[in-house]
Amino acid sequence: MIRLSPRWRKVINDLWDNKPRMILVVLAIATGVLAFGSVFIARDQMLAKMNDQWNATHPPDIIYYMDDFDEEFVRSVTAMRNVEKAEGVAFMTVKLIADDDKEHELDIWAWKDNANIEYIRVNPLTGNWPPQRREIFLERSSAEELGASVGDIITLELSSGEQKELVMAGTVHDYFAEPPGLSNWLTSYTSMDTLRWMGHSGLYDDLRVGLVPEIDTMDEIEQAATELKGQFERDGYGVHYTDLDLQRHWGAETTEAVTGILAGIGFFSLGLSGFLVMNTISALITQQKRQIGMMKAIGASGQQVTGIYIAMVIIFGLLALAVAAPAGALLGYGMVYLVADFLNFDINSFGIPPWVFLVEALAAIALPLFAALIPIIGGTRVTVRQAISDYGIAAVRVKRGLLDRIVERVRGASRPIILSIRNTFRRKGRLFLTLGTLAIAGSIVIAVLNVQASMKAEAGMIMKLFQFDVEVIFDQGYSSRMVEREALAVDGVTSAETWTAISGQLMRPDGSEGTSFTVYGTPTESPFIDADIQEGRWLEPGDTNALVLSSTLRKMEPDVSIGDEIFMRVNGMRRRWKVVGFFTSLGEEQLAYATYDTVAHLEGSYGSSSVILVGTEQHDPDFQAQVATALEEHLKDRGVGIEYTITGTDIIEQDSSEIDFIVMFLLILAGLIAVVGALGLTGTMSLNVLERTREIGVMRAIGAGNAILRRIVVSEGVLIGVISWALALLAAIPMTMLAVNVVGEAVMGQPSMFVYSPLGVIAWLAVVVVISGLASLVPARAASRISVRESLAYE
Repeated sequence: MIRLSPRWRKVINDLWDNKPRMILVVLAIATGVLAFGSVFIARDQMLAKMNDQWNATHPPDIIYYMDDFDEEFVRSVTAMRNVEKAEGVAFMTVKLIADDDKEHELDIWAWKDNANIEYIRVNPLTGNWPPQRREIFLERSSAEELGASVGDIITLELSSGEQKELVMAGTVHDYFAEPPGLSNWLTSYTSMDTLRWMGHSGLYDDLRVGLVPEIDTMDEIEQAATELKGQFERDGYGVHYTDLDLQRHWGAETTEAVTGILAGIGFFSLGLSGFLVMNTISALITQQKRQIGMMKAIGASGQQVTGIYIAMVIIFGLLALAVAAPAGALLGYGMVYLVADFLNFDINSFGIPPWVFLVEALAAIALPLFAALIPIIGGTRVTVRQAISDYGIAAVRVKRGLLDRIVERVRGASRPIILSIRNTFRRKGRLFLTLGTLAIAGSIVIAVLNVQASMKAEAGMIMKLFQFDVEVIFDQGYSSRMVEREALAVDGVTSAETWTAISGQLMRPDGSEGTSFTVYGTPTESPFIDADIQEGRWLEPGDTNALVLSSTLRKMEPDVSIGDEIFMRVNGMRRRWKVVGFFTSLGEEQLAYATYDTVAHLEGSYGSSSVILVGTEQHDPDFQAQVATALEEHLKDRGVGIEYTITGTDIIEQDSSEIDFIVMFLLILAGLIAVVGALGLTGTMSLNVLERTREIGVMRAIGAGNAILRRIVVSEGVLIGVISWALALLAAIPMTMLAVNVVGEAVMGQPSMFVYSPLGVIAWLAVVVVISGLASLVPARAASRISVRESLAYE
């Protein structure tokens, strides 16, 4: 039989005799630790998995999106300086007609030798790769979106309106492909022969280049990319866009930013749990003041008494760690799984890094211990005389201040409600800790909903760039007058306007090449665009070579200012432009606007256009889709080749999906903080009831029933919740400002606008009233069960 020392027996007895209080503290610490730990587990596993799997595909150093080129050009690039290997990829966009007659935009990729892809290799999953003639493989996320299976007949519609049928021969996993949930695009793969059978030229569109190993820094890669592009253009090949950001998975930057915010929320959750530890230990020491005096009277030193309560806190932490470690791993795995599904990468294995477990252990033990040190040290310094002369918790006298005098003047409510109000402010230190816990929890929940509202408002403002109902992209330039006339002949179309576009690259003053971007040529008073101008002005009639740049370009080229004259390389020629304004853009879109006449002359296509925008009689999604289908069919009947069609609603939904996904994760962590706040309130109310044991007995003796006692306790808890809600409204302001900046940078490439959402205010009020009511039920039930005899015997 194990014999324990008196001190350890006291620790165990105190824990056992205060089981409800112990459970509350352990759950609060565990909730904070699992919120904290799960984020670090998820962050480590997500970034490692996505980047390792991306690098395993052998990504190139550079991708050039170019005019058509052949295999001979690819061989010549391989022989150029600094190039280790080059590979061409062919590409086309068609419409996929699903069984329910719903149309999907489908990208089709093909290589010279699909069985031996050099860069960004796909991973065959089902079927016999590579695809044979008239066979097509779907990227797995696209196959899931369609519900397609091997052997199905896939019907495709070309830009000419002609339909082709291919056999779905299998599925592959492509880490480079954005899933349909993000892009609204489907992805597939076929052979070069099949592409030619579908009307493709058989020439390549994308050039993927791997550089020699000696070039391994981004500055060196940029310099090599600029030199190669200059050589291509001297050889007569136009480069529309250059992609150098290929060292990590395309979703890594957003993942890092979002998990950083989640980690911050986890830290808050952990800190809030420390408040509950401080409250609990403080009340326990006050309750056991006589015991402390007796231990000192029989020879216990201050250090020995302090050690008893420190041991108790350490046990709290160890029990919390036993709960939090597996729960945090489970939550972390769930987060990784959701993100992996959303960003289209695999979870082949899952492990908890040892350092995360060490951090969890440190958080579970050190933080509660730190929080408890002040009440432990203060409480155990009591002298024997002070302890023996104390008459219990009920005898503690609190100095009356201004707040007490204000509360005493409350009139007009029932006596139980007035008593609840006065009881609320009796223990101000404990009250402020509880209010702080709930207020911080509430401010985070409100801030998360504000982030959602801010980003959607930002997206809505940016969507003024697209004040159209349907956009149609042609496979080449067509007569502007003709396509506008034909579009207006379609039922439901109320207005139509043609645009044109060119691609180019900024030339910096030092001679180096900067960012590649697209310049749209638009009428200066277009009804289809209402840009949010950050600085400068919009285009005016008579402008020549005037540019309005996106905020994304402003961020990427910070040296460019209003009034600057810049050079852009277009079709191998340097063109001078004057920057007249900056507008707010969406995400990482690298766009600029100039007048239609300027762009058309540069493109050499004056009077023709490759884009038409239309407005419709009604603006709901179904009507937009109907008009889009009718417009496309009508234009095809008139000989217009169509590359793809998209509605304004589709663009908005596409941009909202990532926002909603991020907000979901933020709400999960905010919910955990709300749980910690609820546990803290439950603990506070339990301590308040314990301290008022004699008071409750007196009320019973003069006729107070169970219902009145429960109403007093629940009303006090709800009042604390409502006060914390008011404080949360103020605390949410700086919290929101921080969150919208970080999330905006991650999702949109720029800080989002500040919006204080009424939804967050109302939602948290409802939640905190429910939480505080439920948190008070257990203490209220305990109060109603106290008898007169028990209360008189209590010290």
